[in-house]
Amino acid sequence: MIVLVLFLFFAYCCVFFIYFGRNSSLLDIQGPVLLVTAHPDDECMFFSPVLLSLYKRDIPVDLLCLSSGDYYGAGRVRSEELKYSANLLGIRHLMVIQDANLPDNPDRQWPSGCVFEHICKAARSWKSKSIISFDSLGVSGHQNHCYIHHALNEKSHLFGDVGIYCLKTLGILPKYCIFLAIVLALVENRRNVFCTPLSLIRLPHKAMLLHKSQLMWFRYLYILLSSYMYINILLPLKKSHKR
Repeated sequence: MIVLVLFLFFAYCCVFFIYFGRNSSLLDIQGPVLLVTAHPDDECMFFSPVLLSLYKRDIPVDLLCLSSGDYYGAGRVRSEELKYSANLLGIRHLMVIQDANLPDNPDRQWPSGCVFEHICKAARSWKSKSIISFDSLGVSGHQNHCYIHHALNEKSHLFGDVGIYCLKTLGILPKYCIFLAIVLALVENRRNVFCTPLSLIRLPHKAMLLHKSQLMWFRYLYILLSSYMYINILLPLKKSHKR
C-alpha cells in the first residue's frame, strides 16, 4: 500500500512538472533579467526553478549579489563558490557587491538608497528589462532579503518600464512539503508558477553542493525537503506613483 501511494505521488508530481514546464507563460518577463540576491547561495536555495525555466527558454539572466556573505569571515570563499553555482545555473553575468553599508548581518539595516543605487547600476550595465528578487517576507525571513524588497518597493516608480517580480514566501508546511506546495501552485495564476524542468531536476541540488562552506547538516535537509528546489511562485510588484 505504501509503495502504491508513493508511486501515485511520484506520478502526480511528474505530470504536474511536465504540465507547468510546457504550459507556463513567461510573456510578462522580458529579458535580460536581473536577479537580485543578498548572499551567495540565495540563487540556488530559493530561485533555481525560475532560473532554470528562463534558461530553457533562452532568456538571459544576470545576477547581482549585494554581499559576499562575510558574516563568519568567509566572504572570499563564498564569492568563489558563487561563481561555480552561477555558471551551473546558466547565469550570464555576475556581480558581487562589497559595500560597508550592506553587511551580511541581519541586525544591520540596509539603506534603501544604497540598495537602489547598486541595482540601478547593474540594470543599466546589463540593459535589464525585468528584475526578480524577494517579497516583503524574504522567503526565509532574513532581514537582508527583506531590505532588498523594501528598496524595490520604495523606489519602484524610478524603474520606468522595467518589470519587477517578487518570489512568494511559502508557509512553513508548503515550504517543506512538496505536495502542499503543488496544491498552492495549482490555485495560483499559471503565469506566476515556475517549475524546475524535469530534464534539469538535479541541477538545484548540484548547485547547492557547490557552496561547500555552507554545507552544515541542516543544509542537507533543506536540499532534500525544500519546495524551493522545485517550485517558484513569482508575483509582480505593483509600482508606486511617487514623483
